[in-house]
Amino acid sequence: MSVFSKEYCEKMRVRIDCGNMLAEAVGKHGITAEEISEMLPRAEGVEKKRGEMRWRLLPETQLEILPAVEEAAEFVRSKADNFVILGIGGSALGPIAVHRALNHLYHNDLPSEKRKFPLERLKKTTSQAILKDCR
Repeated sequence: MSVFSKEYCEKMRVRIDCGNMLAEAVGKHGITAEEISEMLPRAEGVEKKRGEMRWRLLPETQLEILPAVEEAAEFVRSKADNFVILGIGGSALGPIAVHRALNHLYHNDLPSEKRKFPLERLKKTTSQAILKDCR
């Protein structure tokens, strides 16, 4: 099964099990059925807007551009030893989340050919230190 197939995307869709946050599971610090009932109207409003959030379907709807993305990635890999993503706050959050989710805790201690450095903010000292190591 291809990691870019619709079947794979559906299989890997994030699902949240909220069972251990309920009062019946954890006692007085959990959420009660009554509190959930009070939140339902807001949740239903979000569900109605779901169709407007087309960005959520990007992995499934962008399969036709995947070869071009892979070609560009291969080109970058062939020309660079390190890949640095510079962001000024929010723009770096996505790459940082992916980096932390997919790589082990000591990823940046690997040999330079395997490291990637998503920067959270454009801090002069951090940026200079990382870019110095990338030379």
